[in-house]
Amino acid sequence: DPWPVFVAQKDSQHAALLYSGGNSPRARYHVMGLKPAGWFISQRGQVEIRSADQTQKIKVVDPIKAAFDWFEQQRAKSEILPVFFPGGCIGYFSYDVCRHVEQLPEFAKYHPVPEVYLIQFDELWIYDRQTDELIFAWQPQSGLSFQKASEQYQRMIDQWPKLRDSYQY
Repeated sequence: DPWPVFVAQKDSQHAALLYSGGNSPRARYHVMGLKPAGWFISQRGQVEIRSADQTQKIKVVDPIKAAFDWFEQQRAKSEILPVFFPGGCIGYFSYDVCRHVEQLPEFAKYHPVPEVYLIQFDELWIYDRQTDELIFAWQPQSGLSFQKASEQYQRMIDQWPKLRDSYQY
């Protein structure tokens, strides 16, 4: 169960957990990302794109298209492991983003919530509730050798018990 691990990361400002509840077959996986690699934040025609070492601001007309373009640029391009993870985001598209799809009346005052807020994680821990297995999904950097990729994967495997054991019951 990833919940204790997630709670132990309370000092991590940008951790995310998609926790599946209930007994439905659709509620099979819990997905956790701890170290973000990038952010896409759109608000009122301006997009802020952040990475670990830089922030870029650009004007956009369509934040939906800009978000998909950004994600496409972030996708891993090469397969170096048998199970390939091209990348993924956790976040939201707010109700107000629909104003870029159709004309809607302005009933409410402007609220400073971003229209689109996405966080890209290069490393995800996925817990399969049906098989009780932990799956490590990560996006290798372009040009990474199989040896370096294997080392990165082993680091994730070694990190899990430390993360799990950091939770204080």
